[in-house]
Amino acid sequence: MHSHLDALGAGSAVPENGDALTAGTVQDALDQESSNGLDSDAHSHGEQAQIEKRAQTARARAALIGATLVDMPDDAGRREWLLTRWTLTRSFHHLGDLEKLLDRMGAPA
Repeated sequence: MHSHLDALGAGSAVPENGDALTAGTVQDALDQESSNGLDSDAHSHGEQAQIEKRAQTARARAALIGATLVDMPDDAGRREWLLTRWTLTRSFHHLGDLEKLLDRMGAPA
């Protein structure tokens, strides 16, 4: 049985195994590095700049296929990306997962 969400990639908006509820974010990884003493201002700014560049590229790729991408904090304060096309929406906590779906949807790189 296929749902209308298949147009945004296979499966439902929330994976059956609950990964969307427990997935960490880039900020969690940066916080972990900081607590391990591995964080420096240059490193965190460089990482954050790279993430922002990837997010802006994903937003542009989504626009080229008629989709909208916004990011906002979820209920737990983690960064979440919402991809919407037509009446369908899918959320992501990992930018890499979003990029993979954009590839499958035929968004130019």
